[in-house]
Amino acid sequence: MTPVEAFECLKEWALTYIRHRDMAARNRGGEAAAAHRLCRCWITEIKGSDSGFVVVNNDGTTADCIVKPSLKPFNLAAAAAKQKSPLIVFTLSNEENILAVYNSWLSLSSNSGLIVVFGNPFSATEDKWVLKPFLHNKVCDRNSLLQGLKAMSELVEPVSEETLAAKSKR
Repeated sequence: MTPVEAFECLKEWALTYIRHRDMAARNRGGEAAAAHRLCRCWITEIKGSDSGFVVVNNDGTTADCIVKPSLKPFNLAAAAAKQKSPLIVFTLSNEENILAVYNSWLSLSSNSGLIVVFGNPFSATEDKWVLKPFLHNKVCDRNSLLQGLKAMSELVEPVSEETLAAKSKR
């Protein structure tokens, strides 16, 4: 079971990430913002949900944001397959979650609206790395996929649910 503290900490970090992306898109404006898939319009509302939150944009589009510190008990492939709107999954950057994505790669890479954000809010280096399986599948070789995922994660210190929960209490 996911510790509540880890979920809440990752959710707060994810909300900050989404708000900052929105501010950056507003500052770019025009065509640059239109080219950015998530930020082609502005956020008007963020609604809480049991699994994370939903971003509502000014053009009526939405993006579901699921916060799952651990992907092991979660069927990411099934969630991505049934999703019609863009789906952003926030999870912890660690070996277990990288393997979960690797093991579900064929299903995940068929969803053009899926983004997986691996994060560690307390990392001394980078605090996130972002994966868009649909796009990354076009440029990666299946034989070196796991090695590539691990290489992408190298700048973010790995973190477990227990460690994140303990750090969030401080």
